[in-house]
Amino acid sequence: MLQARLHFWRTGSKAEGRLKIRRADSKAEGKLKIRRADSKAEGKLKIRRVGSKTEDRLKVLRSGSKIEDMLKVRRTGSRTEDRLKVRRTGSRTEDRLKVRRTGSRTKDRLKVRRTCSRIGGGRAPRLTEDGLQV
Repeated sequence: MLQARLHFWRTGSKAEGRLKIRRADSKAEGKLKIRRADSKAEGKLKIRRVGSKTEDRLKVLRSGSKIEDMLKVRRTGSRTEDRLKVRRTGSRTEDRLKVRRTGSRTKDRLKVRRTCSRIGGGRAPRLTEDGLQV
């Protein structure tokens, strides 16, 4: 399902803290939206597949890890092998996120890369502790 390379880019205002994920070869049904959840304290993010069924919705939850930048992505109501992990790799300036399917082969690994977007230009955006972009 998420077999293509994905790109993050900024949408909406800073207050909304919205991100979009799209496949590089994306069709309309392949697009995903990340939205900030209601609870600001918990720093939750929701990923929802646009135009899809309810069971295709994804949740992104900030883990309880000491590493502030680590995020967990998991499919709601899914099997363990279908869970995905999202975590920050490299330096802050690189600002890359790596997505991999847990328990999968190397060929199934996915990379989510924060682009120095052609849309907005400038440096790559960074996430704050709340999961919002700076």
